[in-house]
Amino acid sequence: MTDCIRQHLIFEGTVQNVGFRYEMTRLAQHLGVTGWVRNVEDGTVEAQIQGSPSAIQTLLDELDTIRHLHITAVHRTPMPVVVGETQFMIRYY
Repeated sequence: MTDCIRQHLIFEGTVQNVGFRYEMTRLAQHLGVTGWVRNVEDGTVEAQIQGSPSAIQTLLDELDTIRHLHITAVHRTPMPVVVGETQFMIRYY
C-alpha cells in the first residue's frame, strides 16, 4: 500500500464505558485499517491506526456520528508505518 500512513491518536470526551473500542475495532476492520486501541487510566482512549489517509478519515468521521460517543478532542501525531501489520485489535494493557 503506497499511500499508507500511521497515526497515534488520543481521544478525549465521553469515550470510556460506551463501547468506543468495540465500535472503533468494527469500523477499522470494515475499512481495512490496522493498529490497536486501548483505554487509558486518565479517561482518554489511545490508538495507533494505519491505512490509507481516506480510510483513516472515514473511520474518524464515522466514529463522530455514533450517538453514545462524544468526542471533544482528537490529538493526532504522525508515526512511522509498521511493516507487516495485518489486523486491528483492542489492547488491555
